[in-house]
Amino acid sequence: MIELLAVSLVVALVCNGLIIATTNGYLLYPVRQALEYFLVKTHEVILEQGIDAHELFEVKRELPEPKIHWLYKPLLACASCMPSIYGTAIYFIHFGVTPEIWYQLPIVLFSSVSISTIINQQFV
Repeated sequence: MIELLAVSLVVALVCNGLIIATTNGYLLYPVRQALEYFLVKTHEVILEQGIDAHELFEVKRELPEPKIHWLYKPLLACASCMPSIYGTAIYFIHFGVTPEIWYQLPIVLFSSVSISTIINQQFV
């Protein structure tokens, strides 16, 4: 049980460390900018390029939404969402891919989400 809580703490610290490292002025900020551009703002940037206000509604309906814009929050933007991706990866790296102990994965994920959110609200 202590090992599960330790893995949860590591996941929470990794997630909050990534949030801090990708803020403006830090080392990984260009990665965040690139992900924002390709995953979130591609649709908005296309709309802002020389389009008349009367045509905006028609153009907005014709342009497809970015296919993976929903992936940005769990990758770098949300302290409560990030443990779902990074927690699963760290869990399988630490414990291995053995189906006998997969029942522990929800315990690690829920506890790391709670710890990550508390750390983010209090310190970041």
